[in-house]
Amino acid sequence: MKKLLSLALCLIMLLSVALMSCDNTDNQTNETSAESTSAETTSAATTSDETSAPVIPDGYKVYNDGYISFAYPDTWSKENGSVVTLSKSNGNNITVVYEDKTDYYEKMTTAIFRSDLKPVYESMGMTISGEKVEQTTNNSGTKITKVSYTAIVNGVSMNQTAYITTIGNRTYTVTVTEVTPDTALANNVFNSLTALK
Repeated sequence: MKKLLSLALCLIMLLSVALMSCDNTDNQTNETSAESTSAETTSAATTSDETSAPVIPDGYKVYNDGYISFAYPDTWSKENGSVVTLSKSNGNNITVVYEDKTDYYEKMTTAIFRSDLKPVYESMGMTISGEKVEQTTNNSGTKITKVSYTAIVNGVSMNQTAYITTIGNRTYTVTVTEVTPDTALANNVFNSLTALK
């Protein structure tokens, strides 16, 4: 239950950042789609070695807290706290949170997500659809539980993808929220996510 509570609190923070950013976006006029288009065509390149270090795509910089690193857009701002938030004014954001090491997520399936987490999210007023859980490994050799779904909150639809990995005595959740669709963003975070310890 503690894990569900920490994940739910993280989600609340994500949604508040996304919704506040949406309010700011509503006050701006026609943001160009060139940024979105160029972001969609950018992907993290890696060498052919199965466990190679990722190459950071153009227009991205590295988040590194000593335990994990990953690429995020170099024009985004960073807010530190118990939850690190990297964001842009269009509502898209990435949050980083960790908890004590747990194997809960390594055993998670879509059915477990639906029975354990979906009701928690829905009790907070969210509508969740298209949920999918995958156990995978990226090109840098990092084992990742990938949880993806579409959330609707207060009429705002967003795609969320959580990348969960255990490093040392910490289990990290790196969540990408897309209010404005940008598949390259999630792909670049996944491809570049690296365990440092």
